Amino acid sequence: MTTRVCEEFEAWYLCLCDPERESFLSYGLGYTSYGDIFANKGVGRGAKRAQKGGFSQHLGRTLAGASDWLQLPGAAVIDRSGTVRYMRRGKLVSDLADLGEIKALLARLSDGSSPR
Repeated sequence: MTTRVCEEFEAWYLCLCDPERESFLSYGLGYTSYGDIFANKGVGRGAKRAQKGGFSQHLGRTLAGASDWLQLPGAAVIDRSGTVRYMRRGKLVSDLADLGEIKALLARLSDGSSPR
């Protein structure tokens, strides 16, 4: 499944699968409530920003057995030595990481420049 998803999104980075959510829990990522998903206006605004950025939601995959509607998003960049160089913990389901910021960091890390 990981390979299919990474290919579908044309991932240019190492893509890992975590069906047991071990990394999710170890990095302190959280959960939201159904109330926030359906009533928080920030979620709707964030969804519109995400769509403008090229992201979309696929209802069939969202409702799939391994999906968790209440899991908040997060992103991490971990260098080869195991140091966390970037960590983003979403506060809303629509609170996505800044891909431009992540790409710039990865470029700096790959050319040996300072990650900061």
